[in-house]
Amino acid sequence: MDIVSLVKKQYGQIPPAIHYKDLCKILGKKTGQVFSLENQVLDLAQKLAKASPRKRFLILIHDDLKETVHRMINTLYKGTYAPPHKHINPNTTEDFIAIRGAAKLIEFEENGKIKNELAFGTGFKANFVEIKPGAIHTLVPLTDLFSCFEIKGQPSYNSKDDKLFFEWAPKENSDPAEIEKFLTKLNK
Repeated sequence: MDIVSLVKKQYGQIPPAIHYKDLCKILGKKTGQVFSLENQVLDLAQKLAKASPRKRFLILIHDDLKETVHRMINTLYKGTYAPPHKHINPNTTEDFIAIRGAAKLIEFEENGKIKNELAFGTGFKANFVEIKPGAIHTLVPLTDLFSCFEIKGQPSYNSKDDKLFFEWAPKENSDPAEIEKFLTKLNK
């Protein structure tokens, strides 16, 4: 059975994220105290992102959401939509290290005007970007597939108050035509 079928069997669908240790259990793979980012892990993330309705997938490397540093493999396909947001906690930073492909980090003003764009990854000078606390941002894949190592530091994590979204951008589950129009604007 392939990874997509195994995950669907375990969860009933492709969830937005799976802890690495849980993914290893599904695969019958042993884990230890050391994590190495093997191409096989990237390939699995790629297959799960492709099968996901969101066109993206996270493999969580940190063991617990209570940890102050979250480490993830974030895989996105072109056409995915992560609504622009900022992290509410004034001490939250995010770092992205490109592994496969390229993406554009877009920073916005409070009113939705684009403030800055940083392309990074394959074919660009930069492979690393850091988002400072309070920056309104989104990530848009420039290649068909983009994978990165994401590091998110915060004093504490609560999914209910982690992000603030804005009225000027469509919600994640908005009308697909509205999202496509917004993505087209971002890709100009």
